[in-house]
Amino acid sequence: MMLTEKYRPTTLNNCAPVATSQQQTIAERWLASWSEPKALLISGPPGIGKTTFAHCLANKYGYTVSELNASDCRNAAAIAALSAAITTGTTIGQQKQLFILDEIDGLSASDRGGLAALCKLIPTSASPIICICNDYQKIKTIAKYCCDIKWPVPSAAFIANQLLTIAKKEKIPLTSIEANKRAIAANGDLRAAILTMNITNTTVKDTIISLDPFSATNLLFRRQGTIVTNSDLVFVDYDLVPLLVQQNYLTGEGDIHRAARAASMLSNSDILHRRVYSTGLWTAMPEEAALVAGAVRSTRGGNGFLQFPLWLGKNSNINKRKRLLKELPIHSIKRQLRIDALDPLRQIILGPLSNGDIVTAVDKAKELKLTRDDVWDTLADITLYDVIIPTKTKTAFTKALNKGQKTSSKKLSSEMNKLNNDDLDELNNEDLDE
Repeated sequence: MMLTEKYRPTTLNNCAPVATSQQQTIAERWLASWSEPKALLISGPPGIGKTTFAHCLANKYGYTVSELNASDCRNAAAIAALSAAITTGTTIGQQKQLFILDEIDGLSASDRGGLAALCKLIPTSASPIICICNDYQKIKTIAKYCCDIKWPVPSAAFIANQLLTIAKKEKIPLTSIEANKRAIAANGDLRAAILTMNITNTTVKDTIISLDPFSATNLLFRRQGTIVTNSDLVFVDYDLVPLLVQQNYLTGEGDIHRAARAASMLSNSDILHRRVYSTGLWTAMPEEAALVAGAVRSTRGGNGFLQFPLWLGKNSNINKRKRLLKELPIHSIKRQLRIDALDPLRQIILGPLSNGDIVTAVDKAKELKLTRDDVWDTLADITLYDVIIPTKTKTAFTKALNKGQKTSSKKLSSEMNKLNNDDLDELNNEDLDE
């Protein structure tokens, strides 16, 4: 059993050192006299005990817990499927039921109405709901429907004390200095600090604690030690180290069959990684780390300078394009249809501009209620095409579009002739600023 599960608090008394008395009092008062608001919102960084506190709170007041990870249930239909149980106040045996919706900030990660559906569901609930999130800014619109508390980050001193207590019970050699180093490195993440306790060799502990993700990955690629001992290196940063391995494991010569086996291991580790974060299945983390270490052992890559993971940049571009897609003011078209319509939109707007037909482009842009930013920043970026539009054409189009009225071909021709170098310099400066 993972130490995080073995030593997870089961009563509020054990949770008390993490929470301030004010926050615990507010939460207990809300549940003890539950009526309005219908939900409690607990927000704070991952690994600080929010979900554990919610379970302990429910247990103290005699509730049976039904837990849902909202990041796996993001759309309005999935939230609506919960409404029957939540709005009827279902009981199990003689116990009342309480619903815990974990990671509700995952609801805002898609454009499928999950957050809006939850906002409508909460006021009609016949059972208490505890919503938990890591990123408050993503779901702050739901706060007005909830009793809102911010969960505190445990201090380094508290984390160090917890580590020493566990080490004593597990008979793991751990000094106060080592415990303090681990507590500081955890940066408030109590769960991550406890996970490092699975490393049993004291010398290895000291070495691993001082490593950064790149140094840990380099040690992995030296292929010394066993898969079990090398798995500990993945825990230096279990988000970045697997990405560094994935980026660099094929940089050396090797057998294609071994490379295929390594690719399969990394694919499986990525599936486990997503499962860990989406369902809270933290007990699967050692298996994920072992798969990463096994992939390294199967190849000859990674020797020398490590390349930075390209996935991070590509993922950032994907998120940017998703955001730009949402900003296109074609609200009557569903998301998938909006994606399918991008290429026709490009042909309708950018096609005429590339041929110098400004009148048609302006009229179509106004008809679709597209702004200059929609055309130059959003449409051109999302469609992934390099469209070459002369600077004079871009300037004339922008001026005509901003005037808020259809411009005749004669007037546009006149405007094109009046463009001077100052106009061009101004547009070039704008492009550089953007």
